Amino acid sequence: MLKSMSAAASLGKKEGSGGFKVGNAVVLALLVLGALLMLFPIYWMFATAIRPTDHLFDGKFDIIPNDLVWSNFSTAWSSLPFETYYINSFAIALIAVVVTVFINLLAGYTFAKYKFWGRDVLFFMLLATLMIPIQVIMVPEFFVVAKLGWVNTWWGVLVPRAAEAFGIFMVSQFMVSIPDELIEAARLDGAGEFEIFRKIVLPNSWPVIAVLTIFTFMWR
Repeated sequence: MLKSMSAAASLGKKEGSGGFKVGNAVVLALLVLGALLMLFPIYWMFATAIRPTDHLFDGKFDIIPNDLVWSNFSTAWSSLPFETYYINSFAIALIAVVVTVFINLLAGYTFAKYKFWGRDVLFFMLLATLMIPIQVIMVPEFFVVAKLGWVNTWWGVLVPRAAEAFGIFMVSQFMVSIPDELIEAARLDGAGEFEIFRKIVLPNSWPVIAVLTIFTFMWR
């Protein structure tokens, strides 16, 4: 009796394990198919880059190009000063991250932990700017930059976006969760306001700093 029960249990385990393996194979096949679909645009971009120029608009859909022109990369690289473009983009992105994150952190901390006259009105006006599409202010912003003589300069890229309404809102909402008791205790110990911000607030704000850094770098 016991032997028959153990045999049936072991048979059931084998059948269950076999069904589980089939399920894993199906899931794996679907994941591989999805990965291939996601990677196909990247492959098509690379395949298009190594085609001859006269084959780009001939209407043919060749998965694998017949003629491979590897010199397209060197020709494109030497046609324009891409080294300067990359250096400028990377330098501007780094400077913008430091400036924008610092200003947003200070402004968000002010709205979250300080009480002053008109704070709620200013915060509401700040949030209202989030509803204005960027296309509406692009032309006026360009005229301001042109009047200041900042066209084709780093200042024209860095200063207009030195503070972002979304970043200030995100920082302020995060810093509300920092206990006021920590700040009051630091003040009782004689710490200055900027020292409190540097030693108390910033060490407790690394999550929002990381998110704001990523968003700012991607935008720049």
